[in-house]
Amino acid sequence: MYLEAEYTFQLHKDIIPLMMENKYKPDGWLGFIVGSKFWIDFSEKHKLDTNADKLVRELGNRGKRTVQETIVQGIKTSRLMRFCE
Repeated sequence: MYLEAEYTFQLHKDIIPLMMENKYKPDGWLGFIVGSKFWIDFSEKHKLDTNADKLVRELGNRGKRTVQETIVQGIKTSRLMRFCE
């Protein structure tokens, strides 16, 4: 897991910590990363809906393609398929 966190940091990617175990206290490198950020609690079932909404809001538009990107990707795929025929 440490390597993934280091790689994420090197790529300047966002990290959104999720708490999966009730009352878990991160230490070491994980404590260092999470200590400076908020985390979303998924450790209790009765909070799942509320916290899933928080995660969706936090993710926002990250990773979403724009309409233009989708069209360009569709054109590239179509050309590739014709080329492979």
